[in-house]
Amino acid sequence: MVLDLNLLGILYVGAPFKVNRKYAEKFADRRVILSAKYGFIDLDFIIPENYNVTFKKLKTQPVSVGELRRQIVEKGLNNFSKIVVLGGRDYINVTKSAFKGFKVTIIAPTLRLPIGKTMKKVIKQFKEGHHLIVKYA
Repeated sequence: MVLDLNLLGILYVGAPFKVNRKYAEKFADRRVILSAKYGFIDLDFIIPENYNVTFKKLKTQPVSVGELRRQIVEKGLNNFSKIVVLGGRDYINVTKSAFKGFKVTIIAPTLRLPIGKTMKKVIKQFKEGHHLIVKYA
């Protein structure tokens, strides 16, 4: 089974998020979003208000790795063999830390790509009906 962590978007409506979501809906068995404020959330999660929390700045008080690990077990995310992360380096690193010790493979196919190239890669693979070329984080 493959779990997709779709990590991009401002309140999850931006173009990168939409592209990644469309891709994930086609190829992933389950999709969640990693929110710096709320942790792993389902796509139907209602965000009650705008927030400015990021993993890049600890002073914004992002969700802790300990809380993410609790959510992984609670949501059964540790039952997936592969975790595909479509997001930036900070989110990939947090995901790796959160899943450390679980028997999963973290896949970050767009690691180190600027956002424009990331979107092009995801769109191309979606149109061609292929999973993204895998780069292990």
